[in-house]
Amino acid sequence: MSARSTTAIVIACGLLSVGSAHAQSAQPWSVQASFLGASQKIGDNAIAGSGFEGQVRYTTAGLWSFGLGYQYTRHVSGADEIDISGVFLEPRLTIDVGSDRIAPYLAGRVAFLHESLSLGAYPGSAFSSNGSAFGAGAGLLIRATKTINFDFGAAFVRQSFSDATSGSNTATLPAFTGYVAKGGVSIGFRS
Repeated sequence: MSARSTTAIVIACGLLSVGSAHAQSAQPWSVQASFLGASQKIGDNAIAGSGFEGQVRYTTAGLWSFGLGYQYTRHVSGADEIDISGVFLEPRLTIDVGSDRIAPYLAGRVAFLHESLSLGAYPGSAFSSNGSAFGAGAGLLIRATKTINFDFGAAFVRQSFSDATSGSNTATLPAFTGYVAKGGVSIGFRS
């Protein structure tokens, strides 16, 4: 499924949702910290990596919320190592299922990323590159208390980076579709 098709499905589902989502943060502002898993392509292989993300989220009076955050993951395959970090914007549309304890959501993701590479084919060379990612996915909020939610989510993302350079050496990084998956805690601020 293409990223455009996924985005169209997210929007269509959002337009069909009505009502209010009680399990979404009752406070307009919240902070979230999550463990993050992601994939990155090294050569012909997609390599899983892990790290973290943190975000500040604003929840509207309706079904929408918007997060702005920072992410970091590390990916290792043999002698190849990649560190990816950057900022992201994550809009969410909560789906009202009539529960005050759980709320599924649909999410988009746009990220501006930087990667640092150490490649076994070029011992002692440090490569770096900038890029971007966009995609869509879904998740589930579980209300623990009035101000604390557990958050689990995953998304498919399309990543592309410019050629990575180290001195006169250049490594071409193909664009690819991978994933991000997370689990964490959101803490709301009392209004």
